[in-house]
Amino acid sequence: MPPVRFVTIVTPEFWPGFAALVQSLTENAGLGEGGFELVAICDETLAPRTWLDSRAERISIFPLSDLPKIELLSAQNQGARMENALQKLGVFALPEDWGKCIFIDSDVVCLGSLCGLGGFPALTAAPDMPMMEADLPTDPLADPEFEYNTGLFVFEPSARIFAELQEVYRLRHHERTHKGDQDVFNLWVRERGVAVHLLGSEWNFAKRYQDFLGRRWIADRMDRIKTMHFVGVKPWTNNREVTTFRECHYRGLEEIWWDFFERSGFAPHMANPPRRAQAFVRQCVLPVASPAIVKEHCIRLVRLFRKRVLGHKA
Repeated sequence: MPPVRFVTIVTPEFWPGFAALVQSLTENAGLGEGGFELVAICDETLAPRTWLDSRAERISIFPLSDLPKIELLSAQNQGARMENALQKLGVFALPEDWGKCIFIDSDVVCLGSLCGLGGFPALTAAPDMPMMEADLPTDPLADPEFEYNTGLFVFEPSARIFAELQEVYRLRHHERTHKGDQDVFNLWVRERGVAVHLLGSEWNFAKRYQDFLGRRWIADRMDRIKTMHFVGVKPWTNNREVTTFRECHYRGLEEIWWDFFERSGFAPHMANPPRRAQAFVRQCVLPVASPAIVKEHCIRLVRLFRKRVLGHKA
């Protein structure tokens, strides 16, 4: 049985996330005798060769320079990070003889068996909302707010699909966007009537679902979650870059990421590796010590008070 092929894009700042992803897949993917292959699309000259060589049986490199790019036609409101994300659409232009692949973001870790994922049709994706398998709608696109999350999806490379995605971006790029590839992908699905097999959120569980469901709800169902997606600020991000109160309250989930990262053995290959203490500082120190976060939180509380108590629009 051939290995299941995962594909991810690794920009220089995402190597810690990639290391944790590899470690988590190795421990938890449960893909049988064939196992998995992970194709890292990256700049070869910046790749940590020594660490990669130690995992050579599972990891292969595809040069980022060989990935077709989507020309940026308008600035995204989250800057370079979303501009880089837009280039994720280039995976549809990978060699078509690769057949079925699974794209997975390098800020994801695997928590449970992914057995069966490779058997789903192309295209397959999970919703961009906390919707477990038992709660999936029969017609998700009937809700105009519904979106698929592109942090994990099953696909087959196709020059035709890549051309269609480029055309959708060309025609709609002037509209306000903040999710890069995800906006374009969902516009394409709706406008072209593309059939997408829908998975439950447990296959691509975003850390921000904690805001809606609560810590206890997630803890009680952790054994059902197959991947955890660290959208937004990453566990390894320097705390000086954290500017919102919201990002200071995912420590429990971030500790899961730190376990995989530390077991990956990647830190010794970095000049300035991130340290687990960042999670503690982010939760317990920044909310009271960072002027930017204190100001942002106070503004949020005032808006919430005006909306809920005074009835003003936020």
